[in-house]
Amino acid sequence: MLTYTIRRLISLAVSLVLISLLIFTVMRIIPGDPAQMMLGTEAEPETLEILRDKLGLDEPLFVQYFSWVRGMLTANLGDSLRYNVPISGLISSRLLVTAPLAVIATLLSVLVGVPAGLYAGTHRNQIGDYGVMIFSQIGLAVPAFWFGILLMLIFAVQLNWFSAGGFIPWTESVSGAFNHLYCLP
Repeated sequence: MLTYTIRRLISLAVSLVLISLLIFTVMRIIPGDPAQMMLGTEAEPETLEILRDKLGLDEPLFVQYFSWVRGMLTANLGDSLRYNVPISGLISSRLLVTAPLAVIATLLSVLVGVPAGLYAGTHRNQIGDYGVMIFSQIGLAVPAFWFGILLMLIFAVQLNWFSAGGFIPWTESVSGAFNHLYCLP
């Protein structure tokens, strides 16, 4: 069992290194100069060189790669080119909304899926079993983003039961954020 676990961990490490090399290589192969895109086509060559130096684009590729990996491992993902703030801060601020949504989505999936699966399993080859199978296949086939938009159109726009967007920050009101996030009255 220990040798199996060690082999799996080595396989995981090799896979992570290969995937990181692939991602880094693809990002470097994409045409265009990030400094040129940030400053525009009319930028002075000296200004471009200063920005390339600041971004580390003048370093050799292996130095850029190890710097990139070090940043990933230490959660120092650099600054956003659009907002000029740390990327890790942007991600953590979005996690305050995303994580609770993921929790409730998982709970709903379990609360619907387990009873449906139990019902289908106990009523094998009957109409209820086929109904659960059809419903689950439709759920797998329909793109989630399209179904989400459809639900927003029905429940937020047509029926006006919920708001279609927005969020009350947790720092303003915990109960307001909770109610807004889970569409409670």
